[in-house]
Amino acid sequence: MSASELSGLRVLVTRAKHQAESLAHLLRARGAAVEQVPAIEIRAVADSSDLDAALHQLAGYDWLILTSVNGVEALFERAQHIGADLSRLQ
Repeated sequence: MSASELSGLRVLVTRAKHQAESLAHLLRARGAAVEQVPAIEIRAVADSSDLDAALHQLAGYDWLILTSVNGVEALFERAQHIGADLSRLQ
């Protein structure tokens, strides 16, 4: 890829602040003008009691489908913290 293939393009990166720089760097290296405007902030919930209860109930399910890498990381971190076993889930 040439360093100027995105020259003249302005790209808006809306990823969370701590995740945006690597993408912005790649785009700049290819000539794009990059604006970083985080559209979300990823942080822990203030009260995890509902999440904890749901995690403990997952033993009764066969499948768990998640659509976000950030959600996967948060869910498995919390499950490990409270000792919820998700190992049998597909």
